[in-house]
Amino acid sequence: MLKNWRFWLGLVISGGLLVWFMQDIDLAGLADGFALADYGILMLFIFPLAGVYLARIWRWKLLLDSIKPTRFRDAASGTMIGFMANGVLPLRAGELIRPYIITRNTGIKYSSALATVIFVRLLDGFGVMAIFLFSLFVFPIGGMMKMGLAIGVGGVYIAALVMMVLLYRRRDPIARILSAPARLFGKKAREKTREFFIHFGDGLHILNHAHRLWGAIALTVAVIALSIVSYIPVIQAMPFAGETVWFAPAFTFAYVCLGVVFPSAPGFLGIFEAFAFMGITTCSPGIEAAWGAAGLSMAKSFAILIHVTQVLPYIIVGLIFLLREGVSLGELVRGRKKVSVDDALEAFDEDEGEE
Repeated sequence: MLKNWRFWLGLVISGGLLVWFMQDIDLAGLADGFALADYGILMLFIFPLAGVYLARIWRWKLLLDSIKPTRFRDAASGTMIGFMANGVLPLRAGELIRPYIITRNTGIKYSSALATVIFVRLLDGFGVMAIFLFSLFVFPIGGMMKMGLAIGVGGVYIAALVMMVLLYRRRDPIARILSAPARLFGKKAREKTREFFIHFGDGLHILNHAHRLWGAIALTVAVIALSIVSYIPVIQAMPFAGETVWFAPAFTFAYVCLGVVFPSAPGFLGIFEAFAFMGITTCSPGIEAAWGAAGLSMAKSFAILIHVTQVLPYIIVGLIFLLREGVSLGELVRGRKKVSVDDALEAFDEDEGEE
């Protein structure tokens, strides 16, 4: 893992943003932000956040059910352990651990379960891009560079969705095309790659179940809406709440989601703080106008608090589910590399990355 360039790139990006975040900070203003916050109001975030994860679990279950009937508790275990792993392990390891938990508990092919994880991430991405672009077009803030970044990320999501639909509809020919580069590593590697994409396509059966697909889309709307609502108590708890605009929760949430697309240290350290700060201050310039430098430092205390409230709960709950599974994080990381012969490409990729 230490030899993986993405690991070091994530540390560099997180470290750079953390240094930028801490520059010109008014320690008195930062302390006031924590001291003057109304923690009674702030703690209300837990209710919509709980709804977010219930909706995430149910949505993933819909996708998994299109492959094989799955118990709610298995979907819950995979979801919460995966998010917890994202919070404590590098390289977004939780996205690969989530399908392993399902494979371990249900027997669904690893690559098929992985396809469902990527599909729900695409659904989330489209929801976030819709909010971000709406905010930028209706409210001329953020600048053309940020708008271009949002459109670019949205284009990647669209391209990925089109590829997934093609892979499901024309599995064999598309799998052969996608596996062609693997011939550089030999015939066996290409065959493993082709099998991987075929099983990956099997994980997209929800595209053939209209009622489940619409259910997943509706739950995505619920996930996005409840996520935005979970930002409201944290903003309203801050002393500068009166200077924020009504769309600040949605805009800040979209800004953070745009930021966490980039490689980062475990738990999105640095990236979360920087983008939360940029989001709240970009859409609410009244904070600086009313409070000056102290207001900007209070906004940084908000960025720290929103990071803690959004990440710490799923780490705690994920650890509880991990204890319930009776395995360690190390066992999960090792286990998902050995899921089956059919899904051996995952182990092959890891071996190549460690050379």
